[in-house]
Amino acid sequence: MYTYIDGEIFTINISLPGMLFNSLDSYLLEKSTSVIQETISDVEILYLEKVDAEQLMLKNNIFCYIYAKLFEQVLSAREQRTLMLQYKDASKRFNHFINLIPEAKLYLQEVPQKLIARYLGLAPETFCRAKNQYLKEQ
Repeated sequence: MYTYIDGEIFTINISLPGMLFNSLDSYLLEKSTSVIQETISDVEILYLEKVDAEQLMLKNNIFCYIYAKLFEQVLSAREQRTLMLQYKDASKRFNHFINLIPEAKLYLQEVPQKLIARYLGLAPETFCRAKNQYLKEQ
């Protein structure tokens, strides 16, 4: 998921197979946003219309609980990313990513490195140096 800011691509989220993805603003405000969601592999999309999800939450406690837990995961991931982006040092940023994002190693295996670099807000060369430094220290 990405958007353009001042003509440059800003990657907001990367989802692995089986993970959720959404545009929370689009969902809550029920209108289009400037966020672009693009797949880099074949996907199967399962979705609920907002009205259907809200009806399920009203009528089904189990669905409501699952929905709340999924929402918590989305918010936690966004909070971790916000914290990660506060690091000015590329190595610290990469270390935060690798140590605090549970799926980080899977991201490194499954996602093109240039997309991860963009997600971390690093130039591809800087990302490579930070990753190599991390691997040397392991």
